[in-house]
Amino acid sequence: SNLGFGSAISVLTKKVPDYELNRIYEKCNRWSAKRREEHPDEYQKWYDSHKANCKVNHTGSSQSMEPAAAKLIWSRSVEKRKLCYTTFIGDGDSKSFQQVCNLNPYNGTPIRKEECLAHVSKRLKKTLCTVKMNTKNHSYIQHKLTDPKATYISSNYS
Repeated sequence: SNLGFGSAISVLTKKVPDYELNRIYEKCNRWSAKRREEHPDEYQKWYDSHKANCKVNHTGSSQSMEPAAAKLIWSRSVEKRKLCYTTFIGDGDSKSFQQVCNLNPYNGTPIRKEECLAHVSKRLKKTLCTVKMNTKNHSYIQHKLTDPKATYISSNYS
């Protein structure tokens, strides 16, 4: 993905006190290091005309956008918003929580981790479907664990 979005949302007020939109844009990366070395004048001309309008604000992989956004939001929360975020709600498989904890934004104040129920429900359905696929020799499970039942179980989990 070329875009990564992270936000802080108040559970009580439902307001968004802070957010970060990270952008990677392929055309900005078209000047590989080799091409820059081979055509430094062309590169400089392009860069000078491009930099004022460039929207890219993230270097690195698309997988690193979410942790980068989380770290930025948490690191500026006290200074920018006069807030300390106490609970991290994530998708469960993200490195963001660990990186925020390593950042230690509030000098030892613990940060709780909770998982988004939509993501938990999605993983539950995937697991149920995997169980069904891996038990093809067990007709009882195949018969009882239908796709609609897997959907029902996972959607009613929350």
